[in-house]
Amino acid sequence: MLTAIGLGMFHCLLFSRNKAHSINLQSLSIIVFTYILMALCYIIGAIYLGKCPVQPNIPIYLIVLGLTTIVILTLSYIMLARGKDFLTGCGAACIYIFSFGWFITGTRWIYAVYPPSYTPGTDGYCHKGLYQFAFILTSLQWAAIIVVLIFGIFYLIAYCLTRNTRYHLMSVYDGSRTDSHCLQNISPIQQL
Repeated sequence: MLTAIGLGMFHCLLFSRNKAHSINLQSLSIIVFTYILMALCYIIGAIYLGKCPVQPNIPIYLIVLGLTTIVILTLSYIMLARGKDFLTGCGAACIYIFSFGWFITGTRWIYAVYPPSYTPGTDGYCHKGLYQFAFILTSLQWAAIIVVLIFGIFYLIAYCLTRNTRYHLMSVYDGSRTDSHCLQNISPIQQL
């Protein structure tokens, strides 16, 4: 899971529609990095299962995060290779909702115990490597979401401005649009 927004962005970035079923070098490196990172999530969660008494769900969060992301990316690639889009319709909605809900839940589990004790046997103990990995991964995901949202907002603003400008210029050029509100401010002498 790279969050609902991350998965959608990943899918758009990774698979080029211009070349049938082709993946460029940057996309391949992103895919390999994601698989390695999610395998680490699974491995770290499995190794330190039961080593975080202050919040025993943190290792489970990492295990599910790693497995679901690997399964989603693998299925997405297989379906794309067969010429079908895996991340559309109801299936995509279910995956995005689950991923986002799991991310919010994991965030709550991780940030609620910050900072834990790294000394075994004390109240609030959580293994240092486990907690720091989960904390950094979750923080980076939130940073990525913020960056995507900011760029998305700027993209929408730029798109709306250019579309509005293009519409205005084309309608004035072909004479199909009359600016009656502009003509109201012109005196009768200027209209002649």
